[in-house]
Amino acid sequence: MSAFKKSIENLMKETELGEDFCNNLLNNFIRDAEVLTYSIKNNLENNKIKEAGQLLHQLKGSSGSARADDIYNNTINAEMALINSDINQTLTYIKIISQLISDFYN
Repeated sequence: MSAFKKSIENLMKETELGEDFCNNLLNNFIRDAEVLTYSIKNNLENNKIKEAGQLLHQLKGSSGSARADDIYNNTINAEMALINSDINQTLTYIKIISQLISDFYN
């Protein structure tokens, strides 16, 4: 089962929202998540750590709300790596998150 379908099922079960609404919500989440991960990576590469952290926190919140569990769990790890000033590890997690976003519908 794709992460998309799993997220829809979880979202519908936990919130009692309709399938069409959940579908639209997740499509918007993925679109926004793609922009956020690009911006996080760009900020990290330009040593804008505070800005990257704020965007990462935003991605964590939205992925949790969307019930995109794999993305959410990796944002937690990325956030912890950033808190520990491990930029390389944070970038590794961002790469994983980007791949999870790319594979979300598969």
